[in-house]
Amino acid sequence: MNILRSILPLAVAAAAGTEYVIAQPGQLGKSRIAELMEAPDHLARMDRADRELWLEQSCARVAQTAQSEGFLDASCQASAGRIDSLEDRAVVRVDYSQGPIYRVGKVELSFIDHPTGAVPHPASLPVRTGEKFEQTQIVYMLQEVQQFYRRAGWLDASVVQNLSIARDSQRVDLRLDVDLGRLAIFSGMEIRFFGQHLTPSSRIAELWTLRPGDTIRNQDIAWFQRKIAQTRLFNQVRLDRVPARADTQRTDLRLDLTERIPGSLEFALSWEPMFGWGLGGTVRHQNVEGTFNALSLDARMAEHQQRARLGAGTPLLWGTPISLDLGLGIVQQRAQLPDSTLLRQITLSTDGTFSYQPTDWSTISLGLETERLTKYPMTGGNRVEYMFQTQLGGALDFRDEPFDPMEGWILRPTLGWGVQFGNDTSYVWTQAEGRYYLPLFWRFSSAFAVEGGYFFNTTTLDGSTVLWTGGPGTVRSYSYQELRFSPPPGYGYRPRMLRSSGELRMSLPWSTQIVGFLDVARLWNLGEHPDYFDASTAKIGYGVGLRKRISLLSLRLDFCFGRGSEVFAFDLAQAI
Repeated sequence: MNILRSILPLAVAAAAGTEYVIAQPGQLGKSRIAELMEAPDHLARMDRADRELWLEQSCARVAQTAQSEGFLDASCQASAGRIDSLEDRAVVRVDYSQGPIYRVGKVELSFIDHPTGAVPHPASLPVRTGEKFEQTQIVYMLQEVQQFYRRAGWLDASVVQNLSIARDSQRVDLRLDVDLGRLAIFSGMEIRFFGQHLTPSSRIAELWTLRPGDTIRNQDIAWFQRKIAQTRLFNQVRLDRVPARADTQRTDLRLDLTERIPGSLEFALSWEPMFGWGLGGTVRHQNVEGTFNALSLDARMAEHQQRARLGAGTPLLWGTPISLDLGLGIVQQRAQLPDSTLLRQITLSTDGTFSYQPTDWSTISLGLETERLTKYPMTGGNRVEYMFQTQLGGALDFRDEPFDPMEGWILRPTLGWGVQFGNDTSYVWTQAEGRYYLPLFWRFSSAFAVEGGYFFNTTTLDGSTVLWTGGPGTVRSYSYQELRFSPPPGYGYRPRMLRSSGELRMSLPWSTQIVGFLDVARLWNLGEHPDYFDASTAKIGYGVGLRKRISLLSLRLDFCFGRGSEVFAFDLAQAI
């Protein structure tokens, strides 16, 4: 009986009407083999020739999967029996032989047209002797070695694997054939503008720190492109690398730019259902030589609101690093107010920003924004409220890149003043946020954020417009703006807020990360004790997440624990 049980186990069918008899499933397991077989619909009614072809292809897929995971002697054969075309049922017998596990033996680098001792070697490789042989790890090692030499200045470096299989000892020796190509030595740069521009070429050239004769590395080109993007002056940037005309051992760079000029227009529109999540987008038309010939699209997560905004600006005011933007926006949102569940507001804003980009890859900016806000509560009374708000904010940005930094820090302080008619209240507040990024070891890095806010005077304002937390970018186990200040009508208060977050990130192949996170927030009023070290009263969220980098976006999905009601947090950018 025991022998029969070991020979005739049945796996659940991959498609209705198909059963699998798998004698020895090995480490792949019955369910995975059935999934790899991918039985087609109506297998029992297929022609015999088509059924035999499917059996051959599906078994090859099972064997290839096992071999890629280190079982190089794995084999598979399948046959179809007990075919009942009337009932559309079939039984497939799978004879799977796994074989022994193969491990990595010797790992060495071989250089084409270069002596082995003449070039630097990686300090360590992600694959070591004695480890289980897996093809995905080998591919990752090829990418790592290639990037190592491209970062060192061989921008055309390529790596090919050469495997030597010793079946008597179940060992795989690896030889990586490295073709370095030509070392990229900087010769000069040509900067070309398309259309009108205010920025002189000399200012762009100052951002490129290499001098003729220096080796060009991948990170030099990446940092230069990111620095140009940080200036927010250009909507098209293309950097080409071409062999120098005078010396084939040297490399010229050609930079093509299309600059935003005074008169650029911007229209932004985002929409989200009132009952849940949605996507927001920004479509921009930029004026080059008097015509709308540049189009770009940005995506973001919307938060319980529909928004439309029309703006016009001068990215470079009188040839200075000052930009001036004017905008008119309409927002409709689900509002958690004492007497209203739907709020429509019209905003007229003026935003002036001064930016300075020194040559050490830092950014210093200072912005002054004035806003006139008209609120129209749609239920619970049709009163109209007017609010004027001015805030002065700045940024010190010393990150290695603006979209997904791995090292550096950024500090954003803000000082604001506002007055609201209808509630007859005024307020002055300050708010600051700092973020710090620290590489750790191997593929691990860390990120930290601290944010705080403080009202200087007592006010009856709905403080959620200024100080709030909760949502994918703050305390992730709470919904968007769930943690905020909303005093009872006519009652004054002076709120404070403190929030901190930390992440431990592990980088994986294919621009993927696994992240563990912890978010903690405190909200209290004047006269209340914040109880910083009392964990029982803190707003806490923690969990694990997955990141996938796609161009300038980072698809983020976090699984949250903690004290809030949110389980999943999804966004198009890193939380920190």
